[in-house]
Amino acid sequence: CSSDLLLTAAPVTLHRGRAELTVTGWAGPWPLDERWWDADTARRGARLQVVAGPSALLLVGTDHEWAIEGDYT
Repeated sequence: CSSDLLLTAAPVTLHRGRAELTVTGWAGPWPLDERWWDADTARRGARLQVVAGPSALLLVGTDHEWAIEGDYT
């Protein structure tokens, strides 16, 4: 995710544990600006939904890293 909260390329693969899953669908990203009023707990980034392997996942990207925030499988 770039500094202006845009993807720099389409998502292709997702690493989950030791598995490498192919991304077959995605939507987003959507800006994330949580707790902006509190510098100690503020979080800025983006959310992205992906379908990868058998899973539908909600990802959150902050500081150039993505993490799984929700699993809808």
